[in-house]
Amino acid sequence: MSKNSQKLRRVDAPIFRYWHAFYMSFYSRRLYVDVSKRWRGFGLIYLFLILLIASIPPSIRIIMDFNQFFNEQVLSPLGELPPLYIQNGKVLFDKPIPYLIKNKQGKVVLMVDTMSTKADLPKLTRTYPDLNVLITKDAMYYRPPTPRFFFSLNTPMPSSSFYEQSFPNYENEVFVGQEIIKSASITRIKYMAELLIYFFVFAFFYSIYLVLMITLAFLGQVFAQVLLNVKIKYKESCRLFAIAATPQIVLFISLFTANFIFPNIGFFFLGLLAIYYYYAVMAVKSERNKMVIS
Repeated sequence: MSKNSQKLRRVDAPIFRYWHAFYMSFYSRRLYVDVSKRWRGFGLIYLFLILLIASIPPSIRIIMDFNQFFNEQVLSPLGELPPLYIQNGKVLFDKPIPYLIKNKQGKVVLMVDTMSTKADLPKLTRTYPDLNVLITKDAMYYRPPTPRFFFSLNTPMPSSSFYEQSFPNYENEVFVGQEIIKSASITRIKYMAELLIYFFVFAFFYSIYLVLMITLAFLGQVFAQVLLNVKIKYKESCRLFAIAATPQIVLFISLFTANFIFPNIGFFFLGLLAIYYYYAVMAVKSERNKMVIS
């Protein structure tokens, strides 16, 4: 009895594994039949794994842009800042004021002006739209610079409000930009930002494809039964959708990473997904017809 049950389990076991589907989803009818007949669940784990891998290239591209932005907009201006002496909460600065620091694009991003106050910020930001840091006699005003990634190069910088950091009356210290750049805290910030970028890219794509799978798998199930006369369960439809989406995911991620986005790209990829889902359903139908004939 145990031998028969072991043989039955071998027959029911999937022929192809997840890693086979990464490339066989482009062409193999046998894979789609195996997914329909022998795979279990809704295909969520496979969708999770394929997007976990597919999110790496765009994340690397965004991280490269972020590092360039961070170096040019944050580290480089800090490195050019002369030492600031703070005594009893007041800034002592021995350079002509206003002292302006520009980024590599020639735009003023940091200003030291002990004669200015918070009330001067609106006027200064109109004169210097990219100004991110203003150091006055007794406070520092800053706003986080807006990153411009490869997919939003022409996005204008929003007029976000400044944060205020007052210097306490008892504070006495020397503020040296080069020392801050070399500190371990800056390195930790960069590494944490890079990890967060990958996490958010993956979460963004997974949430989109999860919603698409829940919706389109049901529509595909209805389509298969009404137009193709193929009855498939909702779980099967979800699994077939996850595998059929693989070519579309690979192509979309490749174009997105290369920043090659063309008009009506969404309709193109929905059409590609529909073609592969149709291919999967027809493979299942053909296999069932063979079983009936035999």
